[in-house]
Amino acid sequence: MNKIIVAVSILSLAFFSCSTLDVERDFSFTHEVDVVSDENTYFSSDLIDLADKVDVIDEYGDNIKEIDIQKIEVRVTRNDGQPEQEIVEARIEVAKADGSEPIIVSSLTGVTLSSLMDSPETLELDEDGLASLNRLIKNAPHTLRIVLVGQIDQAPVDFTAQFDFEGRLVANPL
Repeated sequence: MNKIIVAVSILSLAFFSCSTLDVERDFSFTHEVDVVSDENTYFSSDLIDLADKVDVIDEYGDNIKEIDIQKIEVRVTRNDGQPEQEIVEARIEVAKADGSEPIIVSSLTGVTLSSLMDSPETLELDEDGLASLNRLIKNAPHTLRIVLVGQIDQAPVDFTAQFDFEGRLVANPL
């Protein structure tokens, strides 16, 4: 009986010790997407390597236990189209680096580009899309594809959207 108690005590101590070594780090990154189309519909796809963009992702790599993106804001940093162009519908998707398994993270409707130039908009995040985004960031090779698909009320389309991501990482360096 004493051997069982000792074994359980050692396992408990080892588990407690490992979890107390967890580190939590807040992180953020920004990504700009150029959207250009002669029509009123648009599609843009960019590959993002988070190990290059975010120091803590690179630092902890395979030791990342959890990623939690808590906030995504979008703003327009440049609009060379009509001053009052309105986004009829836009989907922000994430996919694997090869473009497979796209999933919607958020969407926008009825927003003028000029209003997004004046102030950023915090996106409402889709639960399944957010879970996929977190997995893509957490797991090696820490790359993802961000895809914008949408329709605007006036052509041509020529603007730059900036996405600001804020999140938290939990890692165990052992």
